Amino acid sequence: MKPMNGTTTTQDGEIETRLRLRLAGELDGLGDSLLSRNREEDAAEAYRKAIETDPDDPGHHFGYAMALAQQSFFEEAIDEKHKTLVFSQFT
Repeated sequence: MKPMNGTTTTQDGEIETRLRLRLAGELDGLGDSLLSRNREEDAAEAYRKAIETDPDDPGHHFGYAMALAQQSFFEEAIDEKHKTLVFSQFT
């Protein structure tokens, strides 16, 4: 059965995926902007939300690692940097 708006569930899934990836990209960009303004805690939060939204993007993990390192959370930053390397092998 087709939904009332005429879209199929496949189309709905594709739209949801595109919106999710766009949101993650926007959050990543926000993290970049905040990091450039020395707002490391806020940047880390933006990157963390980007990771929650799109966990397989190595760029989100890299930004998060940078924000953590700038706050002297070096062990956590190394863990995130490692994830960047792992995910970049598959993208």
